[in-house]
Amino acid sequence: PPQYHWFKRDLKAVNRDFTPWIIVESHAPFYNTIDGNKDDLNAMEMRKSMEHLLKRFKVDLLVSGHNHIYLRTCKGLYDSVCDAGGTLHIIIGTGGLDIPSPLHEDRFTKKKWKEVLMKESGYGRVTVANETAMHWEFVSFNSDEVFDNVWINR
Repeated sequence: PPQYHWFKRDLKAVNRDFTPWIIVESHAPFYNTIDGNKDDLNAMEMRKSMEHLLKRFKVDLLVSGHNHIYLRTCKGLYDSVCDAGGTLHIIIGTGGLDIPSPLHEDRFTKKKWKEVLMKESGYGRVTVANETAMHWEFVSFNSDEVFDNVWINR
């Protein structure tokens, strides 16, 4: 409860006229691609207890790590439904990893909210164009190639 109340107060205090974009960072993701494991149960609890705050305060982007993959959900994700007025979620747990083998897709459950899933070593880059357009890129450590990108518009 103390962390929940701190998070709620912090989001509520944002002046959107001065700070048009809200990006939340979390170690553990709110959405997980493997059903039934400990991480999936943790993600379900986080959604149950805090996802409504992301929607209420119109959080634009939630960036997490923990899982050693890159994953981007659909836009507007809320309660596992795309275009429902929620938040874009990105898992970027590949920083600095030496990844010897490709992602084994068969280990991951097919989720309707999953847009992009890959196992590449890279980092995230955010460019705020203005108060209505922000650009996310997932960039290779080795070649500066952009593996994935998405515009977030308000």
